Amino acid sequence: HSHGAVLTETFHRLADVFWPGPLTMVLRHESQGDMAYRIPDHAVARQLIEASGEPLLVTSANLSGQPDSGEAWEAARSLGGSVAMVLDAGPCRHMVPSTVVSLLEPKLTLLREGAIREAELLAVLR
Repeated sequence: HSHGAVLTETFHRLADVFWPGPLTMVLRHESQGDMAYRIPDHAVARQLIEASGEPLLVTSANLSGQPDSGEAWEAARSLGGSVAMVLDAGPCRHMVPSTVVSLLEPKLTLLREGAIREAELLAVLR
């Protein structure tokens, strides 16, 4: 289900290979503007999403410009008092951030290379 996201052929090809996993895709939303979407490859995160019955609107585990957080204590320190709770479900498997791509234009735009390399993405789209 798209939940208002405009899903392209490129989206489907990438999602089929890399989701669940460390790929974040920026998509046009029918009423909310541009939004980043990801399905994590983490059992606890996916259980939370499933239990909610809806996609979760969440931010990164660090403030913009701050180092990436691979463990809960790092996220808690980075976010300070701006969050009510931090759930510690163990360290991140990849210990590097997700790869972020924009699918707002017909051609994929790499916004941040992370756990998935650009060459891997392009190989799927060939």
